[in-house]
Amino acid sequence: MVNQTLRATFGPIIPSILLCAGLAFGGAVGCGAEGPSVDVELYGYDAAAGRFVSRLGDYVGAEQVRVTLSRPLSDESISSQTFPVGDGSASLPELQFGNDTRLEFTLLERSTDGELVPLASGATPLFDVQPDSEDRSYRLMLAAAEVFSPVGERYSDPQTSAQWDYRQVRFDDRGLSGGGFAGRTGHRTGVASGGRVLFVAGAPNVEQTLLDGTVPELNGVHDDVQFYDTTRGRMINLGYNPGADRPRRDGADRLAVGRAYHTVTKIGPQRFLVAGGLTLEDGDTVATGALEIVDLDRLAGERVRSLEDESGAIQSMEPARAFHTATYLPEPNVVVLAGGLKPNGTVVSAVEIIDLESGTITSAGDLEASRAQHRAVRTSSGEVWVLGGWAPASGALRETELLTVEDGALSVETDDPMKDERYGFGLTTVDFGPNDSIVACGGYTSFTTKDKIGTCELVVLGTGSQETWQMPQPVSGLDVFSLDGSNDLVTVGGRNADGEPVGATRFAFRGSSASSFFEPDGSAQMGTSRYGASSEQLTSGLIIVSGGVGESGSSEVTLDTLEYYNPVDIVPAAESGN
Repeated sequence: MVNQTLRATFGPIIPSILLCAGLAFGGAVGCGAEGPSVDVELYGYDAAAGRFVSRLGDYVGAEQVRVTLSRPLSDESISSQTFPVGDGSASLPELQFGNDTRLEFTLLERSTDGELVPLASGATPLFDVQPDSEDRSYRLMLAAAEVFSPVGERYSDPQTSAQWDYRQVRFDDRGLSGGGFAGRTGHRTGVASGGRVLFVAGAPNVEQTLLDGTVPELNGVHDDVQFYDTTRGRMINLGYNPGADRPRRDGADRLAVGRAYHTVTKIGPQRFLVAGGLTLEDGDTVATGALEIVDLDRLAGERVRSLEDESGAIQSMEPARAFHTATYLPEPNVVVLAGGLKPNGTVVSAVEIIDLESGTITSAGDLEASRAQHRAVRTSSGEVWVLGGWAPASGALRETELLTVEDGALSVETDDPMKDERYGFGLTTVDFGPNDSIVACGGYTSFTTKDKIGTCELVVLGTGSQETWQMPQPVSGLDVFSLDGSNDLVTVGGRNADGEPVGATRFAFRGSSASSFFEPDGSAQMGTSRYGASSEQLTSGLIIVSGGVGESGSSEVTLDTLEYYNPVDIVPAAESGN
């Protein structure tokens, strides 16, 4: 394996980092013909100044910059050194050429007790460095430590808060964009490789937004597919042609069916399956069975298309549904659709299997218990673990089921239940318990009275609920994330017992020997409290939150803003992560 020399150079106020890779034969090598370079321009949101800053000059107190090279897929830290901000340049030790490398930056300030602590941090996506690699450049946003910051957007020199692209919806070519407003709820998101965060469709407004087992009455649906490029600080609308200043012809790179409350399932580094959801027909809210593939690696105009079988026949779900789950099983390369809700209030028990190789969808059987607004995760041994939900006949559920797909056939068996009945709850997998452990938080615990629950519980596959602990308040419709660096939890968004939007809470991990596994630590205050938002955790550790419903003035509106939470917990990159 050939060695390379890596250098970082930055100005006295950190305008950029330049990483140079060249063949090292006993001497320092600069950028040029010898090897590729990675140029990283840093900018970010200064919480103290309340605005975006370029070159980080307004990060008062920044004393040191820590530059770290890592290969997170193998949990390997290659090199990490700390340099004074004013030095202007730095040289990192030699390392071998290799793939899936990441460059991490942390600004450090001096605490009152003299310790250097993070002030802001960020990380590049994964990149490969080989002798024949091309030069590359990134615009990297550093986010302030332990707080929420607006997501920045860079067009040229100015920095503004990122929003969805309004330009397509003002044309409203097919009457699907609902009043030309880009704010939304009921949208769904995914994280692609290369630092891209995908946003798919949603509703610009709803007559009834409480996810309480009733079907929201839509007054519009979006059909757009957009992504935020974290390496450029740009929001990009696939269906908009900037050269012609209008949407692409014939609805290219837009969904064939606008929708909300659908699913977006990652099926490859840059590929996603969009399934089902609610749409509008002649002004009425109905379910759609439409299945569409988003492939960011394809050419412009071909990146969004309906799922077809080998004969070219378009495939669809049967029955059409929303509030279902769609879980990808890499082996045998299928997506398992389970449960859901029809607009007439009927809860679905049907399970369908989508064979991504052939493009066919088949009816595979039924769940033991019909359910909607449940959650599902893939287990380490390749089953689909279905938890909670609700149905009119049984109310809120605590029952769990295991779905196994083998040779195209489905088998269903019950597993140990959760302690509490829940639907519309948050769920995350965790590593501190035995294999296949999840934490479920909040949700509704009563279908008839719509009571919310204020507990979290650790559930272990095959043994059921192991431990419960209290949240600061009952919350439904929230997201939950586990931070690998500390095992802390972060809950994001939702509604409280009074139906008001809530912010975020970080729970410090105390360990299984403590009286409570977790205790709220008082950090993680969102910039805008919201419910009906969509949240994703990036491989840098940042949590990005988009849209939803929140307060503007004295009224609630759908939001078109995005914000980051920076927990300063660098997490390992998922397979094919960003």
